[in-house]
Amino acid sequence: MPLPALSEQLQDTLGQLAGMRRGTNPARMAGLLANMAGPGDGPASVAITQQELAELLGITRPTANAALGELQKRKLVTRGYGSIAVPDRAALALFALD
Repeated sequence: MPLPALSEQLQDTLGQLAGMRRGTNPARMAGLLANMAGPGDGPASVAITQQELAELLGITRPTANAALGELQKRKLVTRGYGSIAVPDRAALALFALD
């Protein structure tokens, strides 16, 4: 991979990490899941546990569970065993901006 492409990818990653430290826990969780779900507007599934999400966000598992509960209440995600279903990636990404 050429150096300019690596530099751009690094800047994107650093921006995402900085964004994960701002906002409410549900908004931060939404941003992380929207990023992990990949590009597009339709449904997606993210294979990850609540413990892994908590570790990525630097929060406790109960706090991650509460954030996921808020997202599920808003019908932005559905929790499953070892995975999170995202019915509408664009809506989840939009929530993360709040």
